[in-house]
Amino acid sequence: MTAAMETLVLHRTPPVAHLVLNRAERRNALSAQMWEELREVGLAIGEDEEIRVLVVRGAGPSFSAGADLDVLRGRAGALGELIADPATSDEAYLACLGRMYEAYRWLRGAPFVTLAAIHGHALGGGLELALACDLRVAAESAQLGLPELRLGVIPDMGATALLPRLVGEARAKELHLLCDSIGAAEAERIGMVNRVVPDEELLGTCQALAERIAALPPLAMRGARAAIDGAASLPLDEAVRLAARLQLACLRSSDRDEALAAFSERRAGVYRGG
Repeated sequence: MTAAMETLVLHRTPPVAHLVLNRAERRNALSAQMWEELREVGLAIGEDEEIRVLVVRGAGPSFSAGADLDVLRGRAGALGELIADPATSDEAYLACLGRMYEAYRWLRGAPFVTLAAIHGHALGGGLELALACDLRVAAESAQLGLPELRLGVIPDMGATALLPRLVGEARAKELHLLCDSIGAAEAERIGMVNRVVPDEELLGTCQALAERIAALPPLAMRGARAAIDGAASLPLDEAVRLAARLQLACLRSSDRDEALAAFSERRAGVYRGG
């Protein structure tokens, strides 16, 4: 099934789906409409257990060049309207930013693994979208960066929290404060992306990785993601207890029996997620 919107295209072909940012003529700059459509996609498929992996990628020459500047100039979208009105209250700003963040947040809470396929530019809000995914694969020519401070604002869709977890506090501050773009090789070296591949191999590599992950027992896959995500904010002993609770569901599942049988019989497992 293929569902199309004005700024996104969703190719839902379980167990792997592809979500394509589809403003190629603007290097997939994130408009108010794209944020809203991203939020709506999350509501539509965010609990879809038939999807095991979602690949997020961009049409045209870039993954995403960041926020559409017309929003920051007060010319477009709900946030633009608030910026244009000097009487806008703090509560109105925070409510609007919270709704925009919902366009990203579902990627981390979905029952499927999310994988960003990065090519061209991944800047600002575009990079934050990639950071919201579980895994990131970059083409060799990709450029990644957070230029927001040059525009008088800060990254507010997750980078200030997620990037330090990946690259450490000092490196995250450097990337934020210098506003420099870095190449894919450097991004891999510091841990921002998982791997780098030749440009022409990007989609094939991401599809192959997605299929490998999709073949795993889904209950165990979801449990591992939840344990890792939860551990980021928990003391060690509590993180281990969280993993134990998630493990309990795996130990009681029919998928565990099927996984052991498939391993012994050297065949692919057939899993039901329970």
